[in-house]
Amino acid sequence: MLSFVASFYIYNSSASTNSMINVGLINKDNQVLANDMIEYLKSTKRFKFITGSEDELKDMIGDRKIECIMIIPEDFTNSIYEENSNGIYMYSIKGEQATALIKNYSNIYIKNLMDISKASEGDRNKFNKLYDGYKDGSLKIKEEILEDSSLNIGITYSGIGLLIMFMMFATGNVSRLMIKERRNRTYYRICASPISSKTYVLSNVLANLFVVFLQVIIILLFIKKVIKVNTYVPDSLMILILVSFGLSAIGIGMVVMAFAKSSTQGSNLTTLITIPTSMLGGCFWETSLMPKTLQRVSNFIPQKWAIEAINKLQHGVDFKEVFINIIILWSFALALFLIAIYKMNVDDKVENFV
Repeated sequence: MLSFVASFYIYNSSASTNSMINVGLINKDNQVLANDMIEYLKSTKRFKFITGSEDELKDMIGDRKIECIMIIPEDFTNSIYEENSNGIYMYSIKGEQATALIKNYSNIYIKNLMDISKASEGDRNKFNKLYDGYKDGSLKIKEEILEDSSLNIGITYSGIGLLIMFMMFATGNVSRLMIKERRNRTYYRICASPISSKTYVLSNVLANLFVVFLQVIIILLFIKKVIKVNTYVPDSLMILILVSFGLSAIGIGMVVMAFAKSSTQGSNLTTLITIPTSMLGGCFWETSLMPKTLQRVSNFIPQKWAIEAINKLQHGVDFKEVFINIIILWSFALALFLIAIYKMNVDDKVENFV
């Protein structure tokens, strides 16, 4: 957990200090409205534009020299005049995390142009007069200060991915303690009493769940009170999602404990399961960036459903739309517990462990 805290703090610090975003620019319109929007975006001092061909800019994205590519279509100006603008196009291998900020700024500017176009009622001369007034300040448009949520959401997405991975490792550590009990024959002495393997598994689940709950509370307090990052998810729902995932992580640890033949094998299995499933589940990057085949595979990984639920809530959906994610996480946990109990019942009969 200390490793997660350190990683989250470093990530937050670096994200806060690197405020200038490198953006590849392809301006196919190259008329007044498009050029003025580019100048407006430059004036925010948040973006540095780099021009080039589409292939050159795609290579720069791959080399991480730019965060995203912004393409202004050829009909941008005419679409504004005709009140049917589809806006601009954005490309990025990082998804919404890299494009959210520039989209927010450009959408506000385009909306102002669309309002002017609507007021001009199709008369281009009237539009130009209104637009000139907008540019020189004689035409007043009400402005409101909006909170820049894209950075916090990006930090939270990466931070929660790290937390979920560390939760997997933490429950793996607990499973290794249970493996040690089996190796020392403590488990078999327990089962020689009236306590069944079901009771043994349930008691360990409850103990692990309490540890997971404490981890989640401490991490959320650190995020909210120390580095003051807004997760844009109600605390109660964040706790529910993470604890529900914790149940699945405990289930994975129980299965590892049931199938491992030695402490070394248990440790290796934990690492072998945690890293690949965290990658496929979206802890390191968005699952939408993966090939379709791997996206289908991710549906069988609990990490995916936890991160998806948090991401949906951050974008304003109602809790009932992510309740299915909670049910799926509980289903994962139940299935894993049943597998662990069954395997341990079989082992009770053969009673062999290295």
